[in-house]
Amino acid sequence: MEDQCLDESSGFMNDIEKILIIALLVLIVIMVWLCSKLYKKKKRKKLLLDLDMGFEEIPDYYDFEDKVIRFNYEQLDDRKKQVYDIMLEGILKCETIIDVGSCDQNTADIVFRSILSDHPELFWLSGAYTFYTTDESNKIKPVTLIKFHSVERYKNKLNKTIDAIIVSTAMAEDTYERIVMLHDYIVDHSKYDIKAKKKYSSNPFASTSYGCLVENAAICSGYSKGFQLLLNRIGVSCGYISGVCKDGERHAWNYVQFGKDFYYVDVTFDDPLQNKSQYDNKSHRYFFVTTDDILKSREISNDNGFVPKCRSIKYNYFVYTGRYFKRYSIEELKHLIEVNKDNQIEFRFAAKEVYDEAVYGLFSNKECYDIIRGRKITYFKDDKFFVIKLCY
Repeated sequence: MEDQCLDESSGFMNDIEKILIIALLVLIVIMVWLCSKLYKKKKRKKLLLDLDMGFEEIPDYYDFEDKVIRFNYEQLDDRKKQVYDIMLEGILKCETIIDVGSCDQNTADIVFRSILSDHPELFWLSGAYTFYTTDESNKIKPVTLIKFHSVERYKNKLNKTIDAIIVSTAMAEDTYERIVMLHDYIVDHSKYDIKAKKKYSSNPFASTSYGCLVENAAICSGYSKGFQLLLNRIGVSCGYISGVCKDGERHAWNYVQFGKDFYYVDVTFDDPLQNKSQYDNKSHRYFFVTTDDILKSREISNDNGFVPKCRSIKYNYFVYTGRYFKRYSIEELKHLIEVNKDNQIEFRFAAKEVYDEAVYGLFSNKECYDIIRGRKITYFKDDKFFVIKLCY
């Protein structure tokens, strides 16, 4: 009997040991998982600290995107905001059919457009949807560019690309310079997809942030959504807006809230490969411009949810970088050339009469050779913006 008791006790102890071993293994797995999460969080925080984002307490990396203003959402009434939240949740969950309750089709149109304008990260949406009316409720079925099971894979690739782009701006002195660098990155790396504009391209992402940032091929809407997404990721509120150019073509660009004011930015028109201008490389003519400036080349459509009033020139590229002149002065231009590190420079004049005087003096009177000696000079000018660019 005693031996039998010992055997049972031994078996009992073996069971306890097995349980303890399993528990220990589970604990180790949990600890490894927690350490991995902590490491990733610290890595993201370090990334933001390296980028000098200017926040007293650095939150999780993608928390910045949650802090930006969704301008179109803010324009909606309470009922439409409820539909917006329901619809957005369904889209993010990749639901094939989204129940929108008693929402009518007109409301669904307004809300769906608002979501598309506020959320450039929803690259898998085509921009269209089907509206269903049933006895119980109304539903929508978003039309997608890819299958739902592929969204996460594409999303991961987009996020990795964005991480790399933002890291490339780490040397920026402040947020303004970072925005300029993000603008320049898109112009330098993205190619305007003319075939997609003419409807015979095989690029389904041409009008999305994914097309702009990952595939580096997009049309104006893709440029704008790519820029909007990058700015949102660094905590800068940026919106999407559309209109019609003077030649009758639909066009899209951005507005940015910087400080207390709004400014327009048109990355596409700053890309010389798109706007067919004389500029041989990127420009900044459409960087932080006013409503009056933007209306020189297009009209703003009435179906935009939010349309800012852009009046300030405080952070206009030329004003802020000291390349904005209220008078024509050879001495001032010469100093600008001397401190410029590139072999080309752009500057703007405050009024047409000053601009005309500069054009006459620099090129008709050959005064450009007084400020740039011993070099061949090529120049380009923009009569709408009173901008001159010298390449030497």
